[in-house]
Order: sequence, then C-alpha cells, then structure tokens
Amino acid sequence: MTGNIDILTVINREVQHPHAYVERYDGSTEDLVMKIKDACFKLPLYVSENDINTIKDNLIQNGVYWFDDNYCFEIITVVL
Repeated sequence: MTGNIDILTVINREVQHPHAYVERYDGSTEDLVMKIKDACFKLPLYVSENDINTIKDNLIQNGVYWFDDNYCFEIITVVL
C-alpha cells in the first residue's frame, strides 16, 4: 500500500502531556478548516474566524503555526 495520510496535530507546551489534539484529515482546505475549528473547540481555544484563517493559511504555506505562543498547530504527512 502506497500513499499519504495528512494529520493535524496541536501541541500545548504548557502541560505535561503536550499532545492536545491529533486528527487525520483528507488533505483538502475545507477539511483542514473543519479540523482546526474542532481542535479549537475541544481545547478550548477562543478564536475568531480571522484566527482560523490565519492558522489555515500558515499551515498551508509553512506546515506549522504557533497560536498564543503556547499552541503549536502542525501538519504532518505520513508516507505509507
């Protein structure tokens, strides 16, 4: 089996077990936005639509984004 799995992770560097959110997404921008919103809801982080768009844009361009200096959003691609 060959292919890729895209995963959104969020690390909270302020806690002992820093993996705060890990979720597979389908690689599309729409699903990425849904996973970012889900992560923010579950953590809970209070973010605006502008924050969501900033996180999304940085993840697409750089693969990583630090929010509020404590939460690291990162896209990880696993090659199968």
